[in-house]
Amino acid sequence: MATWFLGKISHPTLDEQNIQRINKEVYLVDAVSFTDAEAQLIRKLQGDIPHLKVEGVSKIKLSEVFMEGNDGLFFKMRVLYISFNERTQKEVYIPHTMLINAENPGDAYVLLKQKLGALNDYKITDINQSPIVRILAYEDSEKIEK
Repeated sequence: MATWFLGKISHPTLDEQNIQRINKEVYLVDAVSFTDAEAQLIRKLQGDIPHLKVEGVSKIKLSEVFMEGNDGLFFKMRVLYISFNERTQKEVYIPHTMLINAENPGDAYVLLKQKLGALNDYKITDINQSPIVRILAYEDSEKIEK
């Protein structure tokens, strides 16, 4: 099971009028610790983004991350799985947070329904656009150095 971290970085960029602005971006990082997440941010982005500064790393709980190509926005979706408690004879809702990339919320909804299957044992309750720019997959730093 992956451990996910949100990594926030900032870096200077030039706008249309050649004025320097600070650009802030959020990345989703698969890592084993906060330190590993920060190291991966620096290692993977340093070549593409000069003068980057890691502003913060925080843990995020995600049940599943679905990548549908490299285009589009990232949507954080809340799914309630429906289970039945035999003892109390009532339905129980188990919340899960999932991330999927799509062009718009409607596409995200359709894609997630395809991924979850045709059974009606869940409800999609929330769809929110996430500030995430890109997902950085896990790489073992010991293997990279060798």
